[in-house]
Amino acid sequence: MRGATLYQRKKKEKESELKDFIVKSVIGKGSFGKVFLVEHNEDGNVYAMKSLRKDVILDYDQIESTLLEKDI
Repeated sequence: MRGATLYQRKKKEKESELKDFIVKSVIGKGSFGKVFLVEHNEDGNVYAMKSLRKDVILDYDQIESTLLEKDI
């Protein structure tokens, strides 16, 4: 089944941390947070990183949908 292996992390990859990236700019803003354009320190690859405000997610009871989005 192809879908089961499509998003699996390679075993040799380490978990990324915020300190592994350089924030280049803000791509967008929403009611729950911001999306940043970031560059990885080691390989120079560019990614979009979403930052969510925990207090707003709790206030609007969006915990389940946030966790589902993370899994995707």
